Amino acid sequence: MKKKLRSGKGFSLVELLACLLILALLAVMVSSSVTAAVRVYQKSVYASESEALGSTVNTAMSDILRYAKYVGQNSRNELVFTNAAYGVNNSGHFLLDDKGYVCYVPYEGADETEQKKLINSGAYTSLYLEKLKVVFVRDAAGGDRGVFKITYTIRSHVLPDAKYEVSCSFRSLAGEF
Repeated sequence: MKKKLRSGKGFSLVELLACLLILALLAVMVSSSVTAAVRVYQKSVYASESEALGSTVNTAMSDILRYAKYVGQNSRNELVFTNAAYGVNNSGHFLLDDKGYVCYVPYEGADETEQKKLINSGAYTSLYLEKLKVVFVRDAAGGDRGVFKITYTIRSHVLPDAKYEVSCSFRSLAGEF
């Protein structure tokens, strides 16, 4: 009977356990490598999408503000402006909605239904904006000419610790056409 159990065919229990241990170690190494690769990929996608979103937001805001007239500040210290080409007739201003999307309000006192998204929500993917600040530095000559300075932060729902600071400046062309 002992001869049958100890025949040379098959593996011993120790050999099987050693094999399982080696396979488990390999699985841990592969999974940690894949996790690291996914994280690097997510950071890369975040960086490129943030640059694209920043460029899009800057262009869209400059399109509205470049020919804005009657630039000033309201009681909440927000930059207000008028631009008839965009339907902004009296004290329009920019704001961030509850999802972190840039909107503009066509006039002071407009409710949420009258807010207009600056760009389509599909452009944001998994990103959102925070800390939007728009400042107008008037030229020494006065009037509606000067420089707009915009700053904001782009954040990600996927990478909560990542942030991309954006700032841009452009000259007002009001009265130059």
